[in-house]
Amino acid sequence: MVLIATPRVVAAPPSPSTQLMQAVAKTGAANIETAKPDQILHAFAAVLVKKKPRDFATYVTAAVELRPDLAYKMVETALTILKLNQSKKNDLLKWANAVIVAALQADPYDADPIIRAALFVLPDAKDSIVAAAIKAAPDQELFILRGAGEAETMAFLQSNPFGSINPLNYGGAEPVNSPEQPPGP
Repeated sequence: MVLIATPRVVAAPPSPSTQLMQAVAKTGAANIETAKPDQILHAFAAVLVKKKPRDFATYVTAAVELRPDLAYKMVETALTILKLNQSKKNDLLKWANAVIVAALQADPYDADPIIRAALFVLPDAKDSIVAAAIKAAPDQELFILRGAGEAETMAFLQSNPFGSINPLNYGGAEPVNSPEQPPGP
């Protein structure tokens, strides 16, 4: 008996851009250029949830190159998925910084909204995000710092989810009923 070895042809996986375009097509859009932002973001998220954190930056680069107008939303989407899938073995800041660097390298002129989006998702990582962003796009340092400052201001201005510290303004909480002061009529 003679065995003949035949070469096995294995197709390479489609590129990130191709995968994103295929996912957008599944949303019913004719193409990525005419797709609505929500269709693109839905397709982008659908592709990312199946990927490992180390691959996120590659997909962010592809997505931002395809639709630079949505760069900040893609960063927000990618970081949200990273944050939701965080585990002890994954270094969230490492992968988050890689996503931000990828977005800035693909579209450096949107540094301000990209940084604001990143800090919206990961406000506690401000120092790390700003340092990585400035290193990736040093000529955009002013816009990066402005975006970081605006994100910090917006976080400060958001209402406190726990209500007010003013006892006269209980923030919608129910009045306290006690034996000393039964509820009124």
